[in-house]
Amino acid sequence: MVSQRALPTTSPPEIIRLNVGGQLFLTTKTTLIGRGENFFVPLVNGEFSTLKDETGAYFVDRNGSYFAPILDYLRNGTLIVPQGLKLESILQEASFYSIDVVPGLCGDIKEGLYTSPSWILFLERDLDQPWIFAVSGVEEKSKNVFFQEVCVVKDGVLQWRDNEIYSRLGKVFIRKTSVFKSKTQLFFRCSKSEKFPLNVAEILESDRTFENEPIWISFAPGPQGVQVRSGHPTHIESAKYGPIMAKAVVLCKSLLIMHTDRHGDWLLYLHSDLAFFTFNHPYLEFGDSFHLHMSSPQRASILPV
Repeated sequence: MVSQRALPTTSPPEIIRLNVGGQLFLTTKTTLIGRGENFFVPLVNGEFSTLKDETGAYFVDRNGSYFAPILDYLRNGTLIVPQGLKLESILQEASFYSIDVVPGLCGDIKEGLYTSPSWILFLERDLDQPWIFAVSGVEEKSKNVFFQEVCVVKDGVLQWRDNEIYSRLGKVFIRKTSVFKSKTQLFFRCSKSEKFPLNVAEILESDRTFENEPIWISFAPGPQGVQVRSGHPTHIESAKYGPIMAKAVVLCKSLLIMHTDRHGDWLLYLHSDLAFFTFNHPYLEFGDSFHLHMSSPQRASILPV
C-alpha cells in the first residue's frame, strides 16, 4: 500500500461582517488589517468591546458610502472615487479609520525625476492636497519646456494634458490618450532636492561655438537664490548674443529650470558630472550639450560681473 501523508491544512480566512451606517459589508480580517495598524486592528482582535447589530455585525456609526472605496483600497491597493463622491471627503473619512489611502491615489508614482528617450519629467506633490501634482520638464518630440503644470490624480492615474502617467507592477509609464499604443516606461532617477548641484564658481561651456567661441553659463549667489548668466564672450554688447540673466529653480540634483523675463523658461539637465544638456536656451539648438570648464583668472575676466 502507498502510505498517505497528511496534507498541510490552512485555516480559512476569517470573515468579518461590518454594519457601517446601515450598510452591510462582508470582508476578511486579513483585508481589514493587512495594510498596517488602523481602527479595525483592536476591533477584530477583540481588544475592546464594541456595539453589534442584531445580526452580530460590528456596527460603526459612519457613512457607509464613503467607507466603500476605502474598503476597496484595502482590497486592491487602488483608491477609486465613485461618481458623486468627493475625494477630499473620502480622505477625511479614511483619517477617522487611521488608514493612509494616499498610496492608492497613484500607486508607485513618487516625487522626483523620471526620464525616458523622449521625456525628462519632474513630479512634485502637494502635501496638503496629495491628489494634486505639478509636472516640470521637457518633451523632446514637441520641443516644449514646461514648469509646474498642475494636474490631478483620478482612479490611480495622473492625468496631465493629453497624457496619463500611471504605475503597473512597480513600473511607471506615460502614454498619450490620443495615440494608439503610445505607452513609454519612465525610469526614476533621483528624489526632490533644493540643494544647488554645482559649485557657483564653476562655468559651463557649450560644445557649439560661434566664431570659435562657446556660449557660456555662469552662476552666482544672490539674495533670492542662485542667479544665472549666459551669453557669448566676444559679443557681450550684441543684441543677439549679449548676456542673459535668469533665476535658477532647483528641482533636484539633475534638473534646473531657468526663469528669464525676456526669453521665457529654459532647462538645464545635468546628465552626469561631465555632460550637461540645455533645452530652449535662447542662443542654442534644442538639446545642445555643455561641459564643465574650470574657470581661470584669464577666463573669468571676459565674463560679465
